[in-house]
Amino acid sequence: MLLNIINIRITQNRTAAFWLVTELFFIIANEMFDLNPLII
Repeated sequence: MLLNIINIRITQNRTAAFWLVTELFFIIANEMFDLNPLII
């Protein structure tokens, strides 16, 4: 499901690399610190 969000952002934004890094950062943060999922 996150992959679908990332694919949509790649097709809509030219800053796809930035969005990929931020998405991965939030995924890792959620797994490490058990944070609530952020609504972006």
